[in-house]
This record gives sequence, C-alpha cells and structure tokens, in this order.
Amino acid sequence: MRQGQGKPSVFAQCPNHKVEKNVSLTAARMTRVMDQILLIRGAPERIRVDNGPEFTSAVFVAWCERRNIVIEYTQPGKPTQNAFVERFNGIYRDGVLDAWCFMSLTQVREETERWLENTTRFVRTNRWETCRQSNF
Repeated sequence: MRQGQGKPSVFAQCPNHKVEKNVSLTAARMTRVMDQILLIRGAPERIRVDNGPEFTSAVFVAWCERRNIVIEYTQPGKPTQNAFVERFNGIYRDGVLDAWCFMSLTQVREETERWLENTTRFVRTNRWETCRQSNF
C-alpha cells in the first residue's frame, strides 16, 4: 500500500459474506453496497452503527429515511454495543490485515476472498459435524 493511504476498510455483511474492500468507504459507496444486500435480504427495521463519518453523513441518513430504517447509533467508546461487527473486525484484522504486508489493494482483495472461503468452509464443516453428532 502506498504511504498515507491508511489501512483498508471493510464493509461486511454475513451470512452471505458480502465484503467490500477499499482504503476508505464513503457513505455513497456503502449505501450502494447495502442496496445490493437489500435486494437479497430485504430491508431491516433498524440498523446499529457506530458514529463514523460514513454513518453520520446526510447521504446515509437520507438513505435510511427513504427505506424507513431506524438508525441506532452506538455510544462513543462503547464498541460492545455492536459486538457482532466488532468481533468480525477483530478476526478479520488478525487473519488478514495484520497477517500480511500488502503492496496493493488488489492483494488485500485477493487475500480477503481466500480468507472468507476458508472461514466459510470451516464454519460449514463444523456446523455439519455438530448437526451429525446431534442426529438432526
């Protein structure tokens, strides 16, 4: 990565594993990705987000209002209020961002796809084993 670009950001949606990778994600780009997710999953009644600029921007607020989605902001300094996302971010950071030295965003994207495939395969295998052992 070129100096001054910062760490890549990731916008993730599970269980479909839609992951958008870039150095920064604007509210406009994020809402475009969320529109793709809504086509598959439908719109939620509410969404919990932190107070980052992409979530407090007029673009995001208007996007939520047009879809009748209530925004629930976490309190500053209280990441446990969005524990699912924070857990994913930590696992992703450990498994990808801190594990490799990337020279380009393309490398980040490729490694993220490999990581997601391996993580998804591991979760499916373990769930299957649990179900088999439980006779479901």
